[in-house]
Amino acid sequence: MEATMLHCVFLLLYSHWTLSVEVKPVDPYVVCAFSPPPDIILNHFTDSEDGNVFVAGVDVLYRLSQDLGVMSELNISSDLPNINKVLAVVPEPVNKLITCGSGMGQKCQLRNLTNLIQEGDFESLLVAPSRETTVGLVVEYASPSVTGVMVDLYVAQTVTLNNRFERPPVSVRCLIADEGAECSQARQTRLASYVFVNFRVRYAAVYSYNGYTYFLSSQMSDASSSGHPIVPKLSRICHDETAEDLSGFTEITLGCRRLNGISYSIAQSAHVSDGKLYAVFVENGPDDVGMFDHFNPTNRSALCVYDMDHLMAVFDAAIKNCSCERSAWYGSSNNWLSHSGCRLLGELIDCSILASTGLPCTTLELARYPERHQGFGGIPGKLLFDANEESFSSVLIYSVDIVSQHVAFIGTTGGHLLKFRIDGSSGVLYEKLELSHSVLSDVQISDDKETIRVLTDRQLMKISVAKCDQYLTCDECIKPGTDEGDPYCGWCTLEARCTRYHECTDSDSTDRWLSYDEDVCVEIVTVEPPFLSIHAAQKQVTVTINPLPLALGLNYSCNFGDFTSVASLDNTSSLSCQAPDVVDIPEGENSVAVDLSVSSSSFNAKFVTTKFYVFDCGRITSCIDCVTLWDCDWCIDDAICVYSSPDPCVNISSNTPDGGATCPQLSPTNTLYVPADVDIELVVTASNLNLTRNVYNKEYQCVLENDDGNSFTTEASLKPGNAPDVFNVTCMSEQYTYPEELQEQTAGLRLIWKNEAVFIDGSVQVILYKCDVDRPDCSRCLSEITTPPELRCTWCDVPPRKCVYEPECGSDVSAICKAKPVIRSVFPRSGPIEGGTIVQIDGWYLGLRFQDIEEIALAGVLCDHSSYRHLYAIGASITCKAGGSIEVSSGPVVVYVRDRQSDGPVFYYNDPRILDISPMIGPLSGGTAINITGTALDSGRNIDVRLGERTCVTDSISADAISCTNMAPTPNENTSSIMIWFDGHLRITDRVYTFYNDPTISGINPRTAIQSGGNRIDVSGTGFDLIQKPQIRFIVGDNEITVTENCQVVTSEDMVCPSPGIKSARQRRDDENASEVSVGFIMDGVTELLTWSVENKITFEVVVDPVYEKYPDGLDYDSDLGVLRLEGTNLDLGSRSTDIAVFIGVEACSNVAIFSTSALVCSPPDVSPPPGDRNGGRTRRGLPFVIVRHANLQFDIGYIRYDGQNNPLIVIAAIIVLVAIVSVSSDHYINEAMNKFSSGLLFKKHFLKVLIKTLDQSLSIDSEERAVVGLMREEIKSSEALQCLTLFSG
Repeated sequence: MEATMLHCVFLLLYSHWTLSVEVKPVDPYVVCAFSPPPDIILNHFTDSEDGNVFVAGVDVLYRLSQDLGVMSELNISSDLPNINKVLAVVPEPVNKLITCGSGMGQKCQLRNLTNLIQEGDFESLLVAPSRETTVGLVVEYASPSVTGVMVDLYVAQTVTLNNRFERPPVSVRCLIADEGAECSQARQTRLASYVFVNFRVRYAAVYSYNGYTYFLSSQMSDASSSGHPIVPKLSRICHDETAEDLSGFTEITLGCRRLNGISYSIAQSAHVSDGKLYAVFVENGPDDVGMFDHFNPTNRSALCVYDMDHLMAVFDAAIKNCSCERSAWYGSSNNWLSHSGCRLLGELIDCSILASTGLPCTTLELARYPERHQGFGGIPGKLLFDANEESFSSVLIYSVDIVSQHVAFIGTTGGHLLKFRIDGSSGVLYEKLELSHSVLSDVQISDDKETIRVLTDRQLMKISVAKCDQYLTCDECIKPGTDEGDPYCGWCTLEARCTRYHECTDSDSTDRWLSYDEDVCVEIVTVEPPFLSIHAAQKQVTVTINPLPLALGLNYSCNFGDFTSVASLDNTSSLSCQAPDVVDIPEGENSVAVDLSVSSSSFNAKFVTTKFYVFDCGRITSCIDCVTLWDCDWCIDDAICVYSSPDPCVNISSNTPDGGATCPQLSPTNTLYVPADVDIELVVTASNLNLTRNVYNKEYQCVLENDDGNSFTTEASLKPGNAPDVFNVTCMSEQYTYPEELQEQTAGLRLIWKNEAVFIDGSVQVILYKCDVDRPDCSRCLSEITTPPELRCTWCDVPPRKCVYEPECGSDVSAICKAKPVIRSVFPRSGPIEGGTIVQIDGWYLGLRFQDIEEIALAGVLCDHSSYRHLYAIGASITCKAGGSIEVSSGPVVVYVRDRQSDGPVFYYNDPRILDISPMIGPLSGGTAINITGTALDSGRNIDVRLGERTCVTDSISADAISCTNMAPTPNENTSSIMIWFDGHLRITDRVYTFYNDPTISGINPRTAIQSGGNRIDVSGTGFDLIQKPQIRFIVGDNEITVTENCQVVTSEDMVCPSPGIKSARQRRDDENASEVSVGFIMDGVTELLTWSVENKITFEVVVDPVYEKYPDGLDYDSDLGVLRLEGTNLDLGSRSTDIAVFIGVEACSNVAIFSTSALVCSPPDVSPPPGDRNGGRTRRGLPFVIVRHANLQFDIGYIRYDGQNNPLIVIAAIIVLVAIVSVSSDHYINEAMNKFSSGLLFKKHFLKVLIKTLDQSLSIDSEERAVVGLMREEIKSSEALQCLTLFSG
């Protein structure tokens, strides 16, 4: 009962968060960071007393400096992935690093702290080879039984089905025994043999406190059978425990629960601070059958806190209860450990002795593995806050001493670092940082408490606990009136910046540093006077500030823009200072806002600012503005505004609270409707014109100004009105026009006093209108809905028969619409025979009101318009719903309006049919263009194509074809029927569309191309035949400009794509030979391949374009030689021979091969082609013309002449050149060229023998002969003999 009451009290105090705080990037907070190669996954980190930081990842160890620079690195891979489980430093005299991982036989090793080399291991201490969690801790403690210090290693590892009998759940190893003591044998617990096969224990944290080592875990509440829920448990071992089976290992159950019943039972991490245990948990969700006996974490998390003194008392009570109070040999609740039991000594122990003497550390003689009786329930924690959107994974608690405030830094598996302020019994989220990768449980705060180290699976970061300078104003800094302030930050008032407490000068002085929990920022409360005339004789201003930072010897200044004056202190919150004598007011304005700020003598900072207005009455031209804006009066006879003073003029409207009611002004009135292009007088009223003695001697004019800026001015006359000091103003007759073909235009009418050219206050709204605009027929002209009566528009029934202003028509006014209805268009013109098509009929004379429409017929079938009143446009448009037809038919559309009818276009009732569908297969992601053929497929308004439950988005519809793009299917929907709904009526085919797995890309070759594109890229993968129009795309530059090319599918596993050109997308620097681009593929709706090279870390390089040498004088070709050589630069960059075609006239040169970066060779036709180029041009010289097509580029080389016979000298020269080129050319290009030409040369057999013999001899000549050959080679280097090198293909 007591536990239940405590539970309720605690839960009334928690905070629940949806974590809606803005996510900030972590980069500005990062002091330094360590990022391993992208394929390394990190597991743990720790540090040593000398400041070195040790990081363990899968198969690798690092030693880092304090600024996280790499000092040592060691590969520790083995037969299994070596996932680090334990990483700890053993102090002097051992001074080693302990590592335990899933590789290297799962043994724990001792390593050198400098080079990380293994120097020993724990033969009998093994961890699990899986990814399950393990926690470890090196504990240094003073033993009461010996003098000196003992050091032990504690390891607790998760119990799973695979390792439950192979690895002890909890182990203790002695590392250091001081004088008078020896390291005891390994001590460890053992799992009971009878536990349920699926029993699990998952350890999350380990810590040392007051002579005990504590383990936080989650496990099934009972190990004997299934169906028992997962609960969080806290267990402990006394540091002096000597029993080999650790029989004093004691457990209690914890609770972390919301008031609405949600239980957070999977422990994630913990931290002890100021005698409190702070632990983070996630909710355990039910399995497929609704049970909670498996680990199934959700995205709901919580932080609970427990008092350590209370927990220690609960542990003691549990031991006493198990040792003395339960029945003899009663099995303890701890039924998952071997030989657990209570009251082992039967009746021999007097429990009162334990109460007086205290509990022994080892309980071997009393109980084995005692546990708090489960009937008492879990110890409830105080739930500080929980969240629905994050899975908490780490926690660090620190106290900000300046403000006596605890802060929780909590990492999440979603890659966020959350900062909570713990306010007594609840928590407030005040900041959320984006770390991008899952945060692991290891987190540390630095010795100076200024930074924390946070580990993600990809990076170790050293992060500032706060970044106060990001807040630029006091409101941003301390957020008064909210609970979102950062407890590390406060507003340094006199320096006007957000700082840490120690960064603010004299921060301990009153109001010099405002902490996050202040209710108000320093601000100017009042300024007296609140504004000032440039003509004011007295310029002193009093500024009241709350709170005003005070200090002995501190002086203040007032700053009015650039003008500064010394301020005097009136009292503890007010300053007096002198405003400037001269202030510049911008042209056309009557006032200017000046920044009034206050600064102190200690700092060059304006620590508080407000707006202060300086005005000039003489610039105000309106009476009402004069007496309401500032401290001014209006002189009526002079029509000027003056600064308030005694008797400034004879007739005056003073600055009074009546808001200018005594000012001369046009009286408010209803809107005037004025027909355009018609001579008309306007009459309005004005008041307060009689304040002067000569009102009738003043001349007035009316000014009407359109919205477009055009104005009309007419003379005005005044007559007394129906009330004192009210006058009727008549604006003389005028035609008001506007050119736009708008139905109406807004204007304003004002009254001006001619004598002083001053406008009287007030304005009357005027609507100028044209009766004939948008009223093309009598139905729209005479309808009160489209033509309000106040417009006085009517239908003038004489040529040109139109809607006009009534006085302009005379006696031919028509009060009724006599015209016959006219149908202008019908949409749609067809529908299914079942009906249901919504039809819109547009025309003229279609009724003055909806009730005028009596009946509508489509091909003799009634069309119901009664439900579509909201779509009726008077005289212009009617909407109706087609009825069903018994057969395919057609006929006119007929509308009956009162006693008149109109025949319209033909409407068709059709019976749509589906004939064929192509294709019938596509990828799971959809995006396939499907073509459907049939008859009458355009029948109706709403044509909905579906594949199963998903819409196929229509691209085009015609009578005989529909083209649509399908969407991804619903889960488990691999085949779909194709259906078309025509205005709600179904047509279906028996053919089935099948979805197959999305295409994949396994590789591309080559991975280079030229700038201008067109290189052949061979793509391998799967599922290419599913895609109708595959495309390759390059993403270029920082702006990510995309260029694409269509690909050709060869087979389902092979595809050929031309490389896209990037010259139009990016300007290359002259000194830039190559750049990288991202490569992706557009495959219908498949999105996973859009950034394929990025996702697969593939590099693709775009290189500079090739350039070919031109021959303006032509080339001479020896047809007996059989080889044509073309020269240039960069011919081999990003290209293969298959990218190149050489044309001699209209014929192609065969066996094209890139010989080197500057040479290309091919086999021309045996006989000279006809004159001209490949397109039939360039025939004037009577020679064939050579063109090279290199990917997307075309190069015009020059004319070619065929001549020459077999010449031995040329052959010999070719041999010498071959020797030279072989010595410097790439084997790749030579082999390619030789292979190309081995089958295409027509040399005689004896010539080939001579060439081979000569080559052999040339390879064995002495140094002098080689020198001669070299001279010959240089002489003939550029001759046609170079072509002979291709003979040596063998």
